[in-house]
Amino acid sequence: MRRLLTALLTFTLCLLAGDTVGRHISGGVMSYEYIGEGSTSNSGRYRIILRLYRDCQSNGPALDATAVITIYPAGGNQVFRDLQVPSSPINTVQLGNPGPCISNPPSVCYQIATYVAETELPFTANGYVISYQRCCRIENISNVIGSNNSGATYTAVVPGTTVGYDAPRNNSPVFRGIDT
Repeated sequence: MRRLLTALLTFTLCLLAGDTVGRHISGGVMSYEYIGEGSTSNSGRYRIILRLYRDCQSNGPALDATAVITIYPAGGNQVFRDLQVPSSPINTVQLGNPGPCISNPPSVCYQIATYVAETELPFTANGYVISYQRCCRIENISNVIGSNNSGATYTAVVPGTTVGYDAPRNNSPVFRGIDT
């Protein structure tokens, strides 16, 4: 009797798990722009941009309506500020014309959420780390074991004055062009 129940339970679980696919956030990028002097000459205003990509075919969680972006003093783990940042309308992009060298092109479609916030940061010697964390990545990433259960962290670093007096007045590097 016990073996029959075990076999029945195993069979039922296999049926339930047969069509399970965990595709979530496919990638993302974070950057910042220095947009001018803050309320004092020893602070600056920054525009923080977070862009997240999700496979259109995903049956996982949707892109968040609001992202919590956290700012830490560089070299520490105490939160300086949390920003609740609403998403702009989600944009969908599809690969229309793959290159002529691609035979049997796959269907490529991404949903893109963009989160933009402005904040003021006092200039410090070490600067800041701007961070967003989210679970989970798409499954079967070849170099990440258990990728569908692994989270992702997107960061940008505002340099401090020890790098150079004007270092906090720089922008982070950004990739130009459409990378999807």
